[in-house]
Amino acid sequence: MLFRSRDTKRLQHKTAAYTMVRDDIGTVFTNFGASGAVTFTTPKFTEVFDGWTCKVFVAADQTVTVTLGDADTGVTFNDAAADSVAFSTASKKLGSGIELIADVTNSKWYLFGSLWYDGTNQNTATIAT
Repeated sequence: MLFRSRDTKRLQHKTAAYTMVRDDIGTVFTNFGASGAVTFTTPKFTEVFDGWTCKVFVAADQTVTVTLGDADTGVTFNDAAADSVAFSTASKKLGSGIELIADVTNSKWYLFGSLWYDGTNQNTATIAT
């Protein structure tokens, strides 16, 4: 099998607030090493294109919030006009994640959550409108 650069992901660890940019396409962001809350903000639709995507993964047991650069544009669980998704519930953050895909044509961010249940606990996301 041939190795291709498109088969890999760029990995970025952030320990403070970060606003994503166009060149971050395909990046997996984590909060690894963070000692406090980290907020990731998506680019505005004017800065990206249809299909622009990234992922955010909670790798440190700290609150992670993903805020959309354009308000009321997120489509996620039971909400077609979300502003942000936060992983902030004590003991239910670590291992959570979200994939974001831009639909610039329709001014929407599609937010795919990655939630887990270990038989006792389920990680939790808080969706803000």
